[in-house]
Amino acid sequence: MENIYNTLDLTGKQFDMLPVFNYTEIEELLLDRNLLESLPEEIGQMKNLKTLNAFSNKLSSIPESIGQLNKLQIFNVGNNYITALPESFGELSNLYMFDIGHNNLNELPDSIGGLKKLAFLYLSTNNISIVPESIGDLESLLYLNIAENKLTSIPSSISNLTNMIELRLYNNSLTALPDDIGNLTNLRECYLMENKLNVLPETIGNLKQLRKLSFEKNELSELPSSISNLDLLTELNFRKNKLTSIPESISNMKSLVYLDLRANQLTSLPDNLSNISTLEKLDLRWNNFKVEPSCIEVLRKKGCIVFV
Repeated sequence: MENIYNTLDLTGKQFDMLPVFNYTEIEELLLDRNLLESLPEEIGQMKNLKTLNAFSNKLSSIPESIGQLNKLQIFNVGNNYITALPESFGELSNLYMFDIGHNNLNELPDSIGGLKKLAFLYLSTNNISIVPESIGDLESLLYLNIAENKLTSIPSSISNLTNMIELRLYNNSLTALPDDIGNLTNLRECYLMENKLNVLPETIGNLKQLRKLSFEKNELSELPSSISNLDLLTELNFRKNKLTSIPESISNMKSLVYLDLRANQLTSLPDNLSNISTLEKLDLRWNNFKVEPSCIEVLRKKGCIVFV
């Protein structure tokens, strides 16, 4: 049967396999919320396909023929049971958005570096323990989410992703960040909560476009003085670390609105912390202050909410 329409919407039809088709002109195939366990190899014949959505099925694999879809721009197979991607995946030269979050993915193929137009990559909630160096070849990437995996490190090549705006690596087992992470000079939001970081590189101060930065639930005992160079940062979260001190240079931050230092091991604060004129909320609960730091009263008089 020949289908003359550009969109085929089979969302929520409870199909456990695709019907026999010859939809060569289809540009958008919507298969979300079915019971599909596989996609047929014949899907590679859909040469005009630009959007393929198969979110929330029972897929365990993706066919090798997927690499033949050289017009594909949006590919969503989130919330399935996929364990691996075919090597041909890197041949999707026009892919713009790929979502394979909430699967059973163990690794990424080296060929992923071939996705030169990829801007949004969702890999969260899988079993990925190693990210290939080739990820640094994704020169158009704006958003990268590898949260809730099994990473213990990230490759230094990630520093090549200089167009990236948002990075999510929370809930892994990272112990360190690459020294050249400071090359991500367009990064605006960075989320690294629930890792095992015990030190931050000085180059973090080069991330001049950052607005939001979170290191909640790590093992940091000190901060680099360069953190004060983040002139546009509005939210900074170090809740539940092992900080014993804060660098005096933090007083130079020009845009900071919210600073969370809750549940650390602080016994004092730099007096000049009150110089942060933009600060609206400071959370200091569950630290080890024997005497309330003098900067707290000054901040309160300026209208800053301080929890101790």
